Amino acid sequence: MQESIAISLLAIVLIPFCLSPLLTIQSAAISRPPPAAIPCCGLSPSYTSHWYAGAVWASSNQVTSTKLTTEIKIPSELPPSGDFYYVLVSVFDNGGSYDQLGISADFGVWGLTYSYTSNACAGSPTYYYNPGAISLKPGITYTFKMTFISGTLSFEVFQGTNQVWSLSVKTGGTYFVLANSYCGYYNYTDYEEVYYTTYQPYPSDSSGAGFNFMFPVNKYYSSASFHSASWYAFLSGPAPTGVSTTISKQRVTVLNT
Repeated sequence: MQESIAISLLAIVLIPFCLSPLLTIQSAAISRPPPAAIPCCGLSPSYTSHWYAGAVWASSNQVTSTKLTTEIKIPSELPPSGDFYYVLVSVFDNGGSYDQLGISADFGVWGLTYSYTSNACAGSPTYYYNPGAISLKPGITYTFKMTFISGTLSFEVFQGTNQVWSLSVKTGGTYFVLANSYCGYYNYTDYEEVYYTTYQPYPSDSSGAGFNFMFPVNKYYSSASFHSASWYAFLSGPAPTGVSTTISKQRVTVLNT
């Protein structure tokens, strides 16, 4: 049953979206834009009115991995009907796809979000994504897993030990590349990416998305065992002054209130 649901979702609601790092996102014209890669390292920003806050891989070493696991706690209240933003774990794979899994504040509901890409390192990535594959329950901590097996990327989401959703895709990759950056973008990250919030006029308000977001668990599988990720905080784009990120070992918390 899970396979048939995943296949129908992919066929019906997969949204390709092309975005150049040099292209300005016109948020007013795009109601549900993709979770765009975060420019760094000399690339021109791809934002004018949206921003990112979170944590990026802190090590100067590059590590390969076939499994990533994170947890995200959903706020106990639904997001406002005018809000749209993402809260995600993201990483590039060795095929050049930017692979992402997490949640969205999707105009009044918490949605499950996945995304992968083609041509990301060629300067004009195409995003294959769904901001609301299913609705998620307020107040619940979900586990998000991305796994490569024999060249297939599996996205999986669990509530406790119960799998609530899954999807398998081909990205051209066979493993994740854990690094601080990859072809001009931040790479392995926990973060929020905010397009629209009810806090206006934006971004002069000192608040951000209106909720704090916790990633209490961040683990990757490498050399036949799981390891805890290490991070440092970043802000990118015109983030409000009240937004910050705290880090305690593998735990990441993005503070908006």
